[in-house]
Amino acid sequence: MLVEVGKVSDSLRYCQASIKVLKASGRAPELEVWKQLFSSLEERIHTHQQRLEGE
Repeated sequence: MLVEVGKVSDSLRYCQASIKVLKASGRAPELEVWKQLFSSLEERIHTHQQRLEGE
């Protein structure tokens, strides 16, 4: 939602902070799923950010 209102940098920082917390939280299967989801979201935000900078 942050990206949708133009807060791309904030959204990226939120994803990175979430990934950091999840990495420190252990290796339960549920956490691994969340790590993958946040990593995928981070990649999508990076792509979006690059497109915005290219315009």
